[in-house]
Amino acid sequence: LQTFISHASVALQNALLFQEIKYQASHDALTRLYNRRHFFQQAELLHGQGPLSVIILDVDHFKSFNDTHGHAVGDLVLQRVAQACKEVAAGSILLARYGGEEFVLATNSTGEAEELAERLRRGVESTRVSTESGETLSVTISLGVAGGTSGVENLLKAADEALYRAKESGRNRMVAAAWQT
Repeated sequence: LQTFISHASVALQNALLFQEIKYQASHDALTRLYNRRHFFQQAELLHGQGPLSVIILDVDHFKSFNDTHGHAVGDLVLQRVAQACKEVAAGSILLARYGGEEFVLATNSTGEAEELAERLRRGVESTRVSTESGETLSVTISLGVAGGTSGVENLLKAADEALYRAKESGRNRMVAAAWQT
């Protein structure tokens, strides 16, 4: 009985370790969102089901959070933005940390992407981050939206260009690209 329990315990530990490794391979450690690699895998599957919408968002003036308040506050900002996005985009939407201070979403609900982007913008805008010194910081994001039937890479490129236009035109706004075919 003792030998059986010992073997069962090792098997259970291995199974739990495998689950943890699997989780770490598909998730960002800081935000607990999906990572970029997992996003691409899943976005391709979504794209195979029909038209796709992609939203790329970037934290406005993120460098100033790190430079002024330190990297711990910068990390907290990223975590709060991720949490706000999860709350707004709950459901069948693929949400991931794209890199640095950028996040990306994909959905087959192409008709609602611009509305979703605006809800994300407002949700993050209402987010506050408190520093250890007691200061309360506001966070805003800029977003680029693209939808269509072209490949995931093309949609990401169009959404990224729209994001750039949102930043150029004053930040804390959403810009949509033309439908991509």
